Amino acid sequence: NSFCTLLRAAMDRPTVEMKRVAIECTPADAADVPAGDTSDELLRAYKPIPPNDILHRARELTRELFLTSSGNFGFTDDAPAEDLPGVRLTPEAPGTRLSQPAIERVKDHADHFHYWALYESRFPEEHSCVCAEEEALVALLSMLPYSRSPVVLAALQVLQALVANPNTARFLGRVPINVLVDVPTVQEVAENDGGEPALATLLGVPSLPASATSDDDAASRRRWARSDLCQLLFACARRFPNKADVQVLVIGIARHVAPQIIERYLTADLVSAVLAAMKTHKGIVEVQREAVLLFSETVNVPRADPQDAPVALLYVHVGEVVEYVLAAAQLMPTSSDVAHAAVTTLLAMAQRVENDDELAGTRALHVLAGIIDRHKNNVDLVSDALAAASSMTRWMDDTQRRGFCVTIRKVMMESTEPAVLAACCAVLHVTLQQYEREIVGLTAVAAAASDDASAAEAANAEAEARYEALQALRGFCAAQKLPQLMHIALEHFGEDSADLIETARLALSSLVLKRMPTAERLQREREMAQRAEAIAQGSAAAREAAAAVEHHADPEAGVAAAADDE
Repeated sequence: NSFCTLLRAAMDRPTVEMKRVAIECTPADAADVPAGDTSDELLRAYKPIPPNDILHRARELTRELFLTSSGNFGFTDDAPAEDLPGVRLTPEAPGTRLSQPAIERVKDHADHFHYWALYESRFPEEHSCVCAEEEALVALLSMLPYSRSPVVLAALQVLQALVANPNTARFLGRVPINVLVDVPTVQEVAENDGGEPALATLLGVPSLPASATSDDDAASRRRWARSDLCQLLFACARRFPNKADVQVLVIGIARHVAPQIIERYLTADLVSAVLAAMKTHKGIVEVQREAVLLFSETVNVPRADPQDAPVALLYVHVGEVVEYVLAAAQLMPTSSDVAHAAVTTLLAMAQRVENDDELAGTRALHVLAGIIDRHKNNVDLVSDALAAASSMTRWMDDTQRRGFCVTIRKVMMESTEPAVLAACCAVLHVTLQQYEREIVGLTAVAAAASDDASAAEAANAEAEARYEALQALRGFCAAQKLPQLMHIALEHFGEDSADLIETARLALSSLVLKRMPTAERLQREREMAQRAEAIAQGSAAAREAAAAVEHHADPEAGVAAAADDE
């Protein structure tokens, strides 16, 4: 027996090693090609992988996985093609389990696909990935429904390398996949409550009635499950909840595929699977990083139907995406890509007025202030964080607004980037303007409730309180030397940035003490604008209207208007 074992190793192993050496030592190998280079030298260095090698490996992998090979490589003829179009997978037969030697052989075949996918991912997108051809794809996807984690892990590693190419990711996400699964009965599902869910249940196949028993013919308990890649990823995440490496790969693949098939991503409920993985693996940096990147790359993707709720709205109102994103940003405070992903997600959420109440109860402002403080030298990140904070001024209270003015002061004292300084001035201007919008809204409410004296009085009192808060914030900004800091920024960097000049002008004008912005004042401003336009046009009728506006009947209003103008 020992002699036969050594002889088999001598006959089989060199072939595998020679293949791997040929891949690793090819002159056009990825190690010899600079990343991101699309020059003519790179195009000349590309040598396509022999299709016969792909075909041989796919068929060997198909044979190891016990797939039906009648018809064309891995497809089955049990269902009509016109009824179930797409890839059809037949997992292991009922009661059959892969032995350990078979698992090793499957992993070896998958390793070759992984090497080939990595090799082709370093070349321009014009070269289609041969590993995504139909026969190889069927063999790789057939590994996902298995219950052995090494097999699933090997398949996910290959798929992750494949979806790095956007064209391949788009194709993999849209192809329909039909899996032949064992369907449990209603009683079996109830008895298995809390255990590992059945694959048929995860793919949405209705359970068999209680009259069906385990003694029935195995063929009568098998059904075709219409699925796609997102649903198979969801099934993998739910079947291996404690395997962090499986969760990382599932989320990483979804990150490349979901932006191109957003509807299938949402329908497959992958969001709940990702949140469950983040909750189970709170301290695993890789899981948290991939999840935050997934949310940031899908939060701004438009829906197929404009009437559907935006993704940013679903992330806030369905599940606890905000809390998990904030926790991940605090878990990895020095990671710039995680911080940028968190800021992108928060910015998209804060721009939706419908999310104000939910965001107000989170620690989003605290996290943004920490990101700004730790990444002060990253211009793009700090600018985006300040933009996200400016979108949150709608629901900030007076204390939070003062605290963020202190953050702005600190950034302006330490930064020398005109873009960052302009963003600071813009946030300050938006914060002060928010008070004026609130006052004008309350004044309009008081004017509309003229018949109800108590309501009008309450609205006017609230408007006066908001005006006092505005004046207090202006005095606080002056005490923090913000006008002086803006003057210094203009003096040193104003010539290089038109945006800085404009935003500083707006912020300084907002800091000037003014009368309370009532509805009458806004009306007078509109009338004066019309008068200026009329004078510019030079028409006689317009001049008469301008004269009527100029000789206002109320002398006190005229004095107030003149004071406002000055």
